[in-house]
Amino acid sequence: AESRININITSIQFDTAIVNRVLDVAAVGGFLLTDWKDSLKEITSVHEQISYRTVDELKEKIEYYLQHESERLAIAEQLQRDVIGRNGYRLPVTRVMEVMSGLETGS
Repeated sequence: AESRININITSIQFDTAIVNRVLDVAAVGGFLLTDWKDSLKEITSVHEQISYRTVDELKEKIEYYLQHESERLAIAEQLQRDVIGRNGYRLPVTRVMEVMSGLETGS
């Protein structure tokens, strides 16, 4: 979270997957630039702002966000809200607890 910009490059390893690093950086309030994945739309409303499709676009976004701190911080805050609200650890833990409660009551 202390880095002004965290960079993620997963397309070398994964064609479509979003790696946990994206969620981890976002969950702690860090600002992240990551290579474009269609499924980013499902994770955050700021998917266009945090993604890049080419190395040139990545460079442009790095330069831009280093000069526009308030915008960068606002995007990081929204990303954090989205990730925690949609993908946080609380959601799977809650679901596991619901299943376990159902087992105890025979539901």
